[in-house]
Amino acid sequence: MTSICRFSIIVPVYNGSESIDRCLSSLTQQCFDDFEIIVIDDGSQDDSARKIESWQRKSDKIRGIFRANGGVSSARNIGIKSAGGEFLIFVDSDDWVESRYLKDIDVFLSKHDVDCLILDYYVDQPSRPPHKSGFSNDLPPAFDKERFRSFFSKGIINNCVWDKVIKRSLFRDFHIKFPEEISLGEDAVVVAMIGKYARGFGVLSSAYLHYVENSGSLSRKVTTALVWSQVCAAESKITETLFSESREGNEALRARFLFLFYYFMTLPGGTEGIDTARFRETVKRLNWNSGEGVKFNLKVLLAKVSLLPIVGCFVRTCYCRLSRRF
Repeated sequence: MTSICRFSIIVPVYNGSESIDRCLSSLTQQCFDDFEIIVIDDGSQDDSARKIESWQRKSDKIRGIFRANGGVSSARNIGIKSAGGEFLIFVDSDDWVESRYLKDIDVFLSKHDVDCLILDYYVDQPSRPPHKSGFSNDLPPAFDKERFRSFFSKGIINNCVWDKVIKRSLFRDFHIKFPEEISLGEDAVVVAMIGKYARGFGVLSSAYLHYVENSGSLSRKVTTALVWSQVCAAESKITETLFSESREGNEALRARFLFLFYYFMTLPGGTEGIDTARFRETVKRLNWNSGEGVKFNLKVLLAKVSLLPIVGCFVRTCYCRLSRRF
């Protein structure tokens, strides 16, 4: 498989008019030149498509793909098929990067032979200055797939793909793609598959990516009923991929997904449309002998207590801090 450039940056966009200019501006102002940007407009109803077309005229790095709405997984899969880079980078249209982003990634990859590079990042919130996530403090600079499986099941490695640089050959050789039948947890399924097949992993502790927390994002619009069907579907796929023969890892992963489920319940409208009997059954299934100890149980307790109207506001603040680790 011949690569036409070092990096292919894949940016799916749906109604991203308010943020796409900042995102693409930051990507085109890199102090590194060997890359392409593939922007997939997923049937936006605002003027995202017009802005993408404008950026295509401004920069020969940008290639726009315009299609009817099919979901973020489908859009990313189209981006993967269209990519020509040695490594793939997934950037959300809400987010932006600093000018040394690609340069320092390239320097690391030139020194270390890894299939997946995990990036630390900044969290941009409306109410406070950007702050570094710091998850890289809990990881060694390099590790193998066995340690990946442990880190992933314990939540030290994030579910998402936007903080990872992944060798494109993995997607081709092992037929990896985003599951289009899942709309929540699809990133985690792909990350699990990368964990299964990648030869080695690296961690870049310097942060240049800014993850922008958006109050209008998907995680604040969904109902618990949707979350639970999607999370359980993703959990089954990940268990099959990474932990089919590992009871310890299986238990840790189930505990993690239970915590994720409680997290969504604390969001506004989180308990709407919930089938109480089925909820109890799901929790019982996911919470079997989790063995995660005090830290996990404390987080789940905070999630439950945060549903109470009197103390919920204070506890939710504490809970959201813990939720960065899942």
